[in-house]
Amino acid sequence: MVSIPAVVHQNFPSRAFQYPDPVKFAEHLPPEHRIDAALADMPSDPEERKEFFRSQNARQEWRVAYVAVTRAKSKLLVSGAYWYGLPEPSVNPKKPSELFEMIASHEHTENAGHASETPRPALLREETPASAPDPHFANGWSGALRDAVADQQAMPSLADELGLADELDQEVDRLNQALFALDEVEQPETEDPQQVVSVTGLVTYAGCPKRYYWSEVDPLPRRRNPAAVAGTELHRRIELYQRGQVPFDELEPDLYDAPDESTGPGGYAVFQDSRFAQKRADLVEAAFVLRLDNGYQVRGRIDAVYASDGSWEIVDFKSGAPSRDEARVVQLQAYALAAHQADLGIPAPSSTRVTFAYMGGGLNVETHDANEGWLTDARKHLISLTDSIEAGEFEEQPGERCTGCDFLRFCGPGQEWVAAR
Repeated sequence: MVSIPAVVHQNFPSRAFQYPDPVKFAEHLPPEHRIDAALADMPSDPEERKEFFRSQNARQEWRVAYVAVTRAKSKLLVSGAYWYGLPEPSVNPKKPSELFEMIASHEHTENAGHASETPRPALLREETPASAPDPHFANGWSGALRDAVADQQAMPSLADELGLADELDQEVDRLNQALFALDEVEQPETEDPQQVVSVTGLVTYAGCPKRYYWSEVDPLPRRRNPAAVAGTELHRRIELYQRGQVPFDELEPDLYDAPDESTGPGGYAVFQDSRFAQKRADLVEAAFVLRLDNGYQVRGRIDAVYASDGSWEIVDFKSGAPSRDEARVVQLQAYALAAHQADLGIPAPSSTRVTFAYMGGGLNVETHDANEGWLTDARKHLISLTDSIEAGEFEEQPGERCTGCDFLRFCGPGQEWVAAR
């Protein structure tokens, strides 16, 4: 459930009080020094430039609104009020924003209550209590408290005048003990970061321990990977399709970053024509923690689980073509073990298949039957990999992956392997 409050005119979507005009305000970077093209079309005329930034701001606000609304899995609650803040900043009652009206008019929206417009209510403020009379504190208790804060000797001096210095010292000691004589608090056990590894990290280690070292142990900067970006986008679209949240064929071109597939059938089109789109998955993007016998925790997220009569097919979608990298099976091994050991929210399977569904250039499917023997070998393999990580074994393993490795310039064995071919 997602709740969005204060969806009123000029608040959400909001109106900017100052646009990031680099010509008018020196704190904003001029277009010629930017590495993106966001301001490439910025007009030179001041009035046109103001409209340009107003339009740009509105577009970004609506993108934020889109993200906020589409995060809701089952219910979206939108609310607003006529009055906000003190009288000075809000003289007139607020009106519902365009987003509020759009949601209110939707056929599936239920009106949970709508008050009629009323004058500004009185502010809810507690009255300052009057000082209680006291024979020793001429300004009352609140005044005495302020005196004690302003002068640390005020109360000891008054107690001495009244002959109550010993009683004051005793009371201060008692309060100090009550406040500061706390029992020793046992520190909670903290998780050893070396005892936690992601599924992606395990696959990386299985392929090349040195690459894992430079990715997870002593991370070095990575280049932006277009293939990874495309994969993330494909997974996001498949997830939304599985959840039934977004009809992509009705999207406006600038509302969502839908990739251009005009050059041929892309991964999403392949998915839509596949058997995986014909049935709604029982689990989508299912997070898990797999605990191994050596104390390691393996964390990951399963793309989709299709369950039928106690039989599961666990599917991992790939945006590219089939791979020959043997290390990739580690991913399916972790998923299969998680299905039987981790609590994924539905009854554990009686039988399991694990599948790579490659979408690049047409559907290609690779499936393994995760029977008892396969699961035993998978468990041994994952324990062996994590034991090697624990032992600090990070030797290079040159191979085909070296040609696209971000760390090749630092890796002598990898450079030698590439040069030899």
